[in-house]
Amino acid sequence: MSGDICGGVYVWDTTTWNRKVIGQHYGAVTTISVHPSGKFVTVGKDKTVRTWDLFNELVSCCEINIEAVAEIVKWFPDGTYFVVAMNNIVS
Repeated sequence: MSGDICGGVYVWDTTTWNRKVIGQHYGAVTTISVHPSGKFVTVGKDKTVRTWDLFNELVSCCEINIEAVAEIVKWFPDGTYFVVAMNNIVS
């Protein structure tokens, strides 16, 4: 799992090191958090949080607009919630 300065979100095949584009932010990807269940969250400079599901055809499940660029996103241990930190505030 990775993101780039152009907003691309990728998964990697670790046997061939080929990458597959699975989505796009409209600004650099600033942080990614992967949960063991296969869910993951990306945050971009486009001030959106996007949730994804690796086992559901790699589709974006949800897009949430936020008021600032987030520095950190982390899953709760049980995977039911995630938190976003922006401007030194956790939401």
